Amino acid sequence: MDTKKIVMIILIAAIVCAAAFLITAQHNTTQKNVTQVNNTTNITKNVTNNTNVTNATPEEEYASQTASESSASAHESDPEFGTDEYVDRWDESQKGDDSWAYTHDQPVKSENGHDYKRMYNPDTEESYWYQMR
Repeated sequence: MDTKKIVMIILIAAIVCAAAFLITAQHNTTQKNVTQVNNTTNITKNVTNNTNVTNATPEEEYASQTASESSASAHESDPEFGTDEYVDRWDESQKGDDSWAYTHDQPVKSENGHDYKRMYNPDTEESYWYQMR
């Protein structure tokens, strides 16, 4: 074969490969944008559709209300936030397998112009006051 023909074949092959690459890259970018738009739309629809939806029977609504009221009464028996009893209850919850501390605010205090929050070290099983900045 002639050298000119070989160069032309290589040049044409390079152009075809470059065109195929650009078309594929453009398609992937377009597909990614469409997917992002669809995901955003689906998330928006899910949030919209999941608000104010209630298909509960009267018995289920009563059970839910009763559970809510018993939960509220349990919170009424909790120690008052900021008291030593509250800190003790929080410490006990951190040391045990109790989830009370995860459903209540972390104890804090102010002393001598400094703010502290209650911390727990599971390695040493010690609770302590940590100075916040």
